[in-house]
Amino acid sequence: CRSRAPTPPSTRRGLFGVDNATPPIDRSPALTGSAPVTEREHTMSSRFIQALVIDPTTPDTNGVREIHADLVGLQQLVGGHLEAAYGYRFPDGELNDIPRVTLYINEEGKIHGLPANRLATALWWHYNPAAARRDILVGTAVILGGANGHGHDTRVPDDVVDVYNLMSTQ
Repeated sequence: CRSRAPTPPSTRRGLFGVDNATPPIDRSPALTGSAPVTEREHTMSSRFIQALVIDPTTPDTNGVREIHADLVGLQQLVGGHLEAAYGYRFPDGELNDIPRVTLYINEEGKIHGLPANRLATALWWHYNPAAARRDILVGTAVILGGANGHGHDTRVPDDVVDVYNLMSTQ
């Protein structure tokens, strides 16, 4: 019985032709922040972007501001690991299959007893009618546009800011 020489790593192929010598991306919760955001945090770049930030404990600081659009910057704003909620509605009321609004919150906000964020919840329900009255958002919410073709978050859409302004004055 002859033993085979091991195949060099550069030519060894695994399932679906993937090179076994290339280590997979570690998507463990310790690195990714939370399961719902696994693909997006690897594509966020360290850049500034216009976001709507809504903190239920300090309403006078809420509004549009420039933030770091990377994982660490978003985690600092929400105070922990990220969870994303999505909105699909266009300004004309039509719903889309692809998210056009992303609301980042603290994944463990309810566990830690963070306060309900009524404004962010109302925005989420407006842009995602399927979520209405099923759940609420707690803690600080960072609202951005949906991902672009490269997987990067985009600036908060103007219509979202307009709806927020209407809701916050009532």
